Amino acid sequence: VSKGVEFELNGAITDNWQLTFGATRYIAEDNEGNAVNPNLPRTTVKMFTSYRLPVMPELTVGGGVNWQNRVY
Repeated sequence: VSKGVEFELNGAITDNWQLTFGATRYIAEDNEGNAVNPNLPRTTVKMFTSYRLPVMPELTVGGGVNWQNRVY
């Protein structure tokens, strides 16, 4: 049995600045209540941003981070 939720938001902060944020959370157990796939993270979060330079619109710079909880 598994239960979880996932969401992602994408948007423009300004005309030149984009942002993406997402998160997931799930729990998976067998019929006895033991964790299924314990080597997979139960919670993950990601954020990515990009910016198009007004003085050089053909150039976009960006970066992002991913986080996950501990796995065993």
